[in-house]
Amino acid sequence: MTNSSDSRDSVSWRVFVSYTSEMGEYPKGQSYVAAVKDAISARGHVFVDLRDYPAADKSPAELGQDLVRGCQVYVGLLGTCYGSPVRDRPEMSYTELEFDTATEAGLDRLVFLLDTDATDVGIPPSRLIDLEFGARQEAFRRRTQDSRLLAQLFSDPSRLGQQVERSLRELAEKRQLRDGIFVSYRRQESKHFAGRLCDRLTDSFGADRVFIDVVTIRPGVDFAQAINRAVKTSAVLLAIIGPHWLATMDEQGRPRLEDPKDMVRLEIEAALADNVQIIPILVDETTMPRQRDLPESLAGLVRFNAFVVRHENFRNDAERLVTELRSVIRDR
Repeated sequence: MTNSSDSRDSVSWRVFVSYTSEMGEYPKGQSYVAAVKDAISARGHVFVDLRDYPAADKSPAELGQDLVRGCQVYVGLLGTCYGSPVRDRPEMSYTELEFDTATEAGLDRLVFLLDTDATDVGIPPSRLIDLEFGARQEAFRRRTQDSRLLAQLFSDPSRLGQQVERSLRELAEKRQLRDGIFVSYRRQESKHFAGRLCDRLTDSFGADRVFIDVVTIRPGVDFAQAINRAVKTSAVLLAIIGPHWLATMDEQGRPRLEDPKDMVRLEIEAALADNVQIIPILVDETTMPRQRDLPESLAGLVRFNAFVVRHENFRNDAERLVTELRSVIRDR
């Protein structure tokens, strides 16, 4: 690894590292956690874990969740030990709670799995065997692999450090490509509002960074493919939600959101799958949809804080939104 300033990324992130105790103790000389900490520092980011923080008027679970939510990236080092069960949630460990919190918060997640087939990983056999919760840890490892994450194997600190540094660099390059604003809306109820909002966003960010379907998609281009590409290059998706967003029906009298091919549904699904930040824009007196009213694939929408824009106060509300978007795009 290199520590030269040229290797650093242009934006500094807080990177939460989740691990069990043996990862911080072994191998002797340079532990796996120490190698990861060096890699994070080499990219110019800040290493964060629960162990570096003093006592607080919170439970360890609450403090850990707050720390995760305050970071931009999650790194999980998953060995064969499950770790301590959460005090008031004994069905899960602190490390699994941290992973779930990062998932719910929409953080980019980088997961590294100890290679259980390696001849020597530098950890005593007694610390690799979890007689009580080993089956839980194996299920947790499988779950991370089944959650669309590309988990990498590691068996020595030097190699792990290189993997973490490369993953952070690639993530930074990917994020630099994401500087667009995708506007998702229902034409039946919000086309005039969406058009007005896009005009304001274009004034601040430029037409090439604001994606709205009617203007941006050229004739003859596959609509679904264009939407998917635009979402993947966006830093944020604005989901405009009006009073009839949930209840809008198709020609057969069925809610459009129940149709797997509904474009609004596809747009939000694409954003959720690719960890694009979503800002629900509530028009006037509209309330945020409840999770039980959404298709399962859109359940993650409810974890994002909404922003209210009112017709009678459009200018001021739009200005506040522009300020918020500048912060979002800068932090990418």
